[in-house]
Amino acid sequence: MLAASVLIGTWSAHEYALHTGIKDPSEVVIDEVAGMWISLLFIPKNIFLFTLAFVLFRLFDIFKPWVINKVQDMKGGFGIMLDDILAGIFTRIIIGIALLV
Repeated sequence: MLAASVLIGTWSAHEYALHTGIKDPSEVVIDEVAGMWISLLFIPKNIFLFTLAFVLFRLFDIFKPWVINKVQDMKGGFGIMLDDILAGIFTRIIIGIALLV
């Protein structure tokens, strides 16, 4: 399901951006869905961990540190999707480290 959301999301976001002329349309939310799914990959079912994943993901998505900000310069569907995918990956890494401690 995750792979499908990334592939279809990249294509559809690219097409929508082309047709509207908007670089990163706010109404496209499949990027948020894919990023959040990545954040939750293989995390034990626990409301605290799910909430932590959501908060971390949103922080990365809003503040866009380091490389997350740089990929937004990419055009089309890749630029729309990749910043949220990276936010999800960074979130998952942090939660993975926290689970080890």
